[in-house]
Amino acid sequence: NHLREQGKYESAIEICSEVLQEGGAAFGESSINLLPTYFCLADSYLGLNKLKKAEEFLIAASWNILQNQSDQEQKRAEGIEERSIQSSHLSHSNISEYQSRLHKLFGKLFAAQHRYEDAINKLTQNIYIESQNGGPENINLTSSYYLMGEIFTQMKRSTEANSFYAKIVEMWANKLNYFEEMIRKGETDFMVDIDEIQIENALMTLRKILSHYESELGDHHQLVGDCKYVIGLIFKFSGNNGICLDYMRKALETYSYTLGDHHQRTVNTMTLVRDLEEVMQSPLKGNSLVA
Repeated sequence: NHLREQGKYESAIEICSEVLQEGGAAFGESSINLLPTYFCLADSYLGLNKLKKAEEFLIAASWNILQNQSDQEQKRAEGIEERSIQSSHLSHSNISEYQSRLHKLFGKLFAAQHRYEDAINKLTQNIYIESQNGGPENINLTSSYYLMGEIFTQMKRSTEANSFYAKIVEMWANKLNYFEEMIRKGETDFMVDIDEIQIENALMTLRKILSHYESELGDHHQLVGDCKYVIGLIFKFSGNNGICLDYMRKALETYSYTLGDHHQRTVNTMTLVRDLEEVMQSPLKGNSLVA
């Protein structure tokens, strides 16, 4: 998965193909143990724009899930104990997680095939299941929201696209502002539930959103300022106060122009800029929360 998330699709396919061959020989091609491998292969082929191969693995994964559910229902009908069924089959939570992933990948496939309404339908199902499993503020939802935004952008439906992009910015702002608040209070026992790969993906996504905003809305729009602010927070979270300060100054300029110097968002950003300037002048230049 790390190779795929880093864009090293050929390497991911090579490794996953070996795993699939060995796992298929050991457990059978319909084994539930192969589902993550099917997903990784499908996603990697999507990354290479090899849509037919991606579709083949998604169909295999879909069949795998259906077969597993059918086997469970048959064993229940035969009166086999639930404990025995669960030990060899997917649990309800596992099925839900895999169905969500399947919907998302089919959404990506359909979007690449320009079947936009089908893609929206699949991603809507993915978002619903993901929200049920992890809550509506689950940061993992942002990748699905970005896909939705891209689809609506391709469909020339800017209002819907910007709504999804704004939700991504808002969710990352909420997550990082929470961490900032815990640090200010001197709390040390809060959970940092994001990793380096998520941070890298967030930066890539937010920079694309910023570019889209600047192209569609111009430099002087609050959404542009919000995006710059959140990108700055990510760099602060990663311990790079210099780049953070640069983005915060740009966000401050946008807020001053669009909201005025006395708006609370402008004031808060000004305070953060001053704090960062003080930190940059000290021997210690900040901490990173990413392990």
